Amino acid sequence: GQTWKAMITLTDNRTTIYANTSELLILNTAPAFDGGYPQINSTDGTNQTTKNLRVMFKANDTDITDNLRYDLLVMTNNVTNFTLRDIAYTNGTLQVETIQSTNFTKGQTWRAQINLSDGTSNIFANTSELLIANTPPAFQIAPVINSTDGLNRTITDLNVYFTPNETDIQDLS
Repeated sequence: GQTWKAMITLTDNRTTIYANTSELLILNTAPAFDGGYPQINSTDGTNQTTKNLRVMFKANDTDITDNLRYDLLVMTNNVTNFTLRDIAYTNGTLQVETIQSTNFTKGQTWRAQINLSDGTSNIFANTSELLIANTPPAFQIAPVINSTDGLNRTITDLNVYFTPNETDIQDLS
């Protein structure tokens, strides 16, 4: 903080008196997260294994000259997965960090913690916890049905051709 002191001059055109005030210490105002932040969600809201997650926050510091920096701690199943440290933050802006879906397995939970600092004060806040859902299987090629002789008669067998696509490898066993 800063210390302020004033000198008062009192005069009546014959006499001048000078006096100093006591010192006033201006304290730091800690930054604060805007309501509802930080948040974690998937890019499309499904929280599936193939969708990236976004960690978002917005914060404000009334001491506009403060140099704001943050750390991002990311947890999987309530165990620290990784931490990004000392990232510059611009006061009042929406900050978004992306966690790539290649890290996800169905049934995992993910959450994040933001530690925001103005160099004097630190604030911490956690996101909610997100459960990673299974991505449903899909067809790479639409199923095709036709008869064994190509004439589609009732006396011939039918064949169905398709190529499945399962992105959750552990589901193949």
